[in-house]
Amino acid sequence: MHTLYKKIGLSCMALAVLIAGSTGVLSHFKDVTPAAVVASTVVENTNVARTQAQRMLLTRSAVLDRAATLKANDMLKNQYFAHRSPSGVTPWYWFDKAQYKYLRAGENLAVHFDDSAELVDAWLHSPSHRANIMNGAYTEIGIGMAKGTFEGVPTTFVVQLFGTPRPATKQGAAVGLLDTNEFRVVSESSDVAPHELATIERTTITTQHTFVPIAIIVFLIGALFLAIHICLRCLARSCTHISFIMLGAILVLSLIITYTVRMMLMGVI
Repeated sequence: MHTLYKKIGLSCMALAVLIAGSTGVLSHFKDVTPAAVVASTVVENTNVARTQAQRMLLTRSAVLDRAATLKANDMLKNQYFAHRSPSGVTPWYWFDKAQYKYLRAGENLAVHFDDSAELVDAWLHSPSHRANIMNGAYTEIGIGMAKGTFEGVPTTFVVQLFGTPRPATKQGAAVGLLDTNEFRVVSESSDVAPHELATIERTTITTQHTFVPIAIIVFLIGALFLAIHICLRCLARSCTHISFIMLGAILVLSLIITYTVRMMLMGVI
């Protein structure tokens, strides 16, 4: 019986190695730096798209960056993904909070993306978000991000803000307020598209390495059977101290396997 547990354990470990090798999982773990959305790359790709459409390049604004970061952090903290917060806070609140005086302003949102190029490409394929990117009236851009968990998935909220600063000579002028109010109605016309795009992207990401958790679980099962084998041998030889250690290892391995299976069924890994 002891030998049977040993054979099962070694077979499971060998199978896990075969699964890992056949699916390229080893190279997956070798790349310890995960893909990520980079603010400067988002700005660069946005300007590339504008240049191709013969639009003026946008200048990155530190004030808009701050406003965008405030909005991203608020979405993460209050667990929502929309232009308006559950408490009714509009996008324009964050412009005012950062003290950005504007004639025109716009906002694009994204979540569950882990690549800058894919993110900008998704926005460009959404008519309402492309309209913001290509709006020739804008002169400045800001990017804000917040990393955390949303909908049970580790993710990054990305906020892209556009603005046309109000000249000092026009602050408080009626025409500026009319332009701002008019554009607010237009810029809030669609809250749904970015969420739909992000959901599609998240589904793609979570199914890229289907065999990774399987290989891990098979390996852990092999380790569990080997621990049982060692424990039984120790009991047969009256090695009580080592037997208790192996019982602890069996318990820990059982809990890890249960947790890993649960996370796999939930689609987290």
